[in-house]
Amino acid sequence: MATIENFKTIIFDFDKTLIDTSVTQPLRNKQSKNWDKIYEMIPQCKLYGGIPELIAFLKNNNIKTGVATFAQREFADRTLKHFNIDVDTILGHVRFMKKKPNPDSIVKVLNKLNAEATQTIGIGDKATDIQAYKSANIAVSVGCAWGLSTEKEIEELRNSNPDYIIHHPKELIEILNH
Repeated sequence: MATIENFKTIIFDFDKTLIDTSVTQPLRNKQSKNWDKIYEMIPQCKLYGGIPELIAFLKNNNIKTGVATFAQREFADRTLKHFNIDVDTILGHVRFMKKKPNPDSIVKVLNKLNAEATQTIGIGDKATDIQAYKSANIAVSVGCAWGLSTEKEIEELRNSNPDYIIHHPKELIEILNH
């Protein structure tokens, strides 16, 4: 059972977990990226409702927060700062970084936070996030469905067998408070 006393760290995915960055996706997918233009689009991204309250709850309970994303680190950092989301560490895409479900990025965030996998929750919107958390022996994996738009995406997330699937960030607070 997940209760607040059992956990010291939460690792988040970035895109479709904390913030909807889909407006920037066409430019981010191009081979030759115009980062200045992408950074200008950050205000058009959307912070998911309930994320500020979730982060505040975690901070108030001395739970460390990290982000493991394949998005460029500078983009993730600027976007989180724009929305006043303060996390303890961000691991963004670096050259030769393996994509999830490879657990390397999760393990690196654990190391940066000096955290134990057995006291960590991992939250993400894709099956590859859940698989990476499981491969890194993260204690609890949580699938978030609030950024998913198709039944196929939800089914793929469900098939990855997360410990929980939640539809709003406040549900994680409810889980941890019981």
